[in-house]
Amino acid sequence: MAVEAALHLFVILTLSLVSISTACTTMEELEKNMPQWVGKVPYSHLVNKTWGYPTDCSGFVSWALQTDVGYFLKAYEYGSSMYAQRIPTDELRYGDIVVHVWAPEWAENRCHKKATKESAESEIDMEDFDYLPGHVYFFDKWVDGNKTEFWAYESSQTENQTDACLQDGPRFCFNHHVKKERKQADKWSSDNCTSSKYRFVTGGPHRLSPSLLCSTPQVNNS
Repeated sequence: MAVEAALHLFVILTLSLVSISTACTTMEELEKNMPQWVGKVPYSHLVNKTWGYPTDCSGFVSWALQTDVGYFLKAYEYGSSMYAQRIPTDELRYGDIVVHVWAPEWAENRCHKKATKESAESEIDMEDFDYLPGHVYFFDKWVDGNKTEFWAYESSQTENQTDACLQDGPRFCFNHHVKKERKQADKWSSDNCTSSKYRFVTGGPHRLSPSLLCSTPQVNNS
């Protein structure tokens, strides 16, 4: 009986370890996934039958990371400490994300342009309705050592889009690999909003949690 019990425990632990190890996406998988939508997948909030995810900004990030089908993180949720930690712009590296989050018209007091989320805490009230408008995209690489511009992978209906997209609508708004200015990431770093589910969600550069992207070290959320 003791041997059988020990064997049973060993099997359970082994399966647990396998489950943990396969719960996150490897950097190799991300590198393969990230470019696949470029130039061919148009922007939409609806679930795409081919890809199994919405093809908006957060749907693209979720698909590239292969987060659980059936639950799609919204852009603002990637700004929570549950899924990513805010980092200084200079520390951006491949696989990091840049998040923008702002207050909707019906809850303007939920966000504040403060240097840190803690300094805004006393000035913001929680709301029952948790959703916040937002945007998110992947950082690819710096253009050069000056770190004033960088390349990004993004699904967008307006950001850095073509004339065809802006004039003719979302079906012409294809996922793109695009050059962006650093000042945007710096500006979004002052986004600090409250969330009844996550307490705080923040904007700017973020490093994904190891639960989403394997072997990604944690950083202080400042």
